[in-house]
Amino acid sequence: MKMTSDSAIKTQINRIAFQLKAIKTMEANANRLGMNELLTPLRQQRHTLTKAINILMNHDDSKVGVAGARWTWSY
Repeated sequence: MKMTSDSAIKTQINRIAFQLKAIKTMEANANRLGMNELLTPLRQQRHTLTKAINILMNHDDSKVGVAGARWTWSY
């Protein structure tokens, strides 16, 4: 028996993808402004969220992440 429905997983993936986009923006801004002390924590957060999204998508290659994922639904 499935513990979570597909729509619940899709919702969770969308939330994580939204967070990833925000973190990438913050990382780019910190890099542009020379705020190097913020880059490492932001990269760690991004890495953790990428792992989470890969787990939800049953994809074990953390280097692929959201960009390389094949989405099977459309919005």
